[in-house]
Amino acid sequence: MVVAVGVSIGVRLSAEWPIVTPDQAQVHAMMPAITAYLQSSAYRDLNGEYPSAAYHTGRVRWLCTGAIVYIDSDGTQRRAGMDVACGDYDRQGNFFKQKAAYDMGHEVMVLSGDHGHYRVLTAAQEPGVSPDPPWIDQNFPASAAAEVNHGLGPMASMPDARALLAFGCTTGSTQGSVISEGQSGYAWGWPCASP
Repeated sequence: MVVAVGVSIGVRLSAEWPIVTPDQAQVHAMMPAITAYLQSSAYRDLNGEYPSAAYHTGRVRWLCTGAIVYIDSDGTQRRAGMDVACGDYDRQGNFFKQKAAYDMGHEVMVLSGDHGHYRVLTAAQEPGVSPDPPWIDQNFPASAAAEVNHGLGPMASMPDARALLAFGCTTGSTQGSVISEGQSGYAWGWPCASP
C-alpha cells in the first residue's frame, strides 16, 4: 500500500484520478444566479408536480439547491456543472409538508460574469435517470465526469431548511418526520410555528 500526503489547491486526489474542487469564493458568488434559475417558473413548470396556479398563490413553493462539481472559465463566461435537488413544499396551518422531492440529476449552465454579478445564459439538464454516464462524459470535463460517474461527486441536499425560512417557520430542528396523508399515502413534514 502506498500512502501519499500532499496539498493541492483546486484538486482532491483519489486512487485513480484527480477530483475537481471548485473555488468556493466563486461558487458562493455564482449560487444566487444558479438558485434563481432553478427556482424560476420556467424551470419549475418543466419539473414541478403542481399546476402554475398553485405556485402563484404562495401556498406551494418550489425550492432547489445545487452542489457545483466543476467551474470552467472562458473570459467573462463561466460553465458550471452541478448536481441539483428540488422539492415542492406546501404549508397547511401550523404544518408544512414536502409534497414531492426530486433528485433533478445533473445540470450544466453557462453564466455571464460581470464583476461578480452572474446571470444564467443557457442550461442543459441531464435526461432520465441520474447519473447518465454518456451525458456526463459529453458535458463535464474528464476528471469531473469520472468523479460523478463513480459516485464521488458532490450531491445537492434537499432544500428543507430553505423551506422553513420561505414559510417563516420557527422550529427547533430541520429534521422532519413521516406523516400520513390519508388515502394518498405519506409525506415528509415539519411543525411550523410563525414568529
